[in-house]
Amino acid sequence: MPGPRLTVAVLIASQESDTTSLRNAFVMLQATAPQRAVDYFLTIYDQVPQLDEMMQLAVIELIRKESKSAAGEGALKARYIKCIFELLNSGSHSVKYEAATTLTTLTQNPAAVKGKPTSPRGSSGGMGANWGFHSTTQPPLRA
Repeated sequence: MPGPRLTVAVLIASQESDTTSLRNAFVMLQATAPQRAVDYFLTIYDQVPQLDEMMQLAVIELIRKESKSAAGEGALKARYIKCIFELLNSGSHSVKYEAATTLTTLTQNPAAVKGKPTSPRGSSGGMGANWGFHSTTQPPLRA
């Protein structure tokens, strides 16, 4: 099938400044050749936190779909979880929300799902910092 091969070539070789076109090509690849979409994801894995919001959401959608299949097991699942943790620190609220909901489907480990509280001065360190979750030890806010 030449369509997915051509799409992968465009995605990898492209210096496309139109991020919408790149996102659409990635989404098309997810629909027509999911394994090639995963392979492309692995080539851009380290760059995902710097991608634009729409591409980050497309990556989250890929992770969500692939984690439901048998292919989402093992070493790939660990990479998916690490990528989702990175996206929890995104500047986009929609990316944070989608990443958080996806994290709950990827792991049932309470330590991974429970967010670390952030300090007023910034990150409290570690993965998952800046989620904006509140510590359970803080007293409730009063109106």
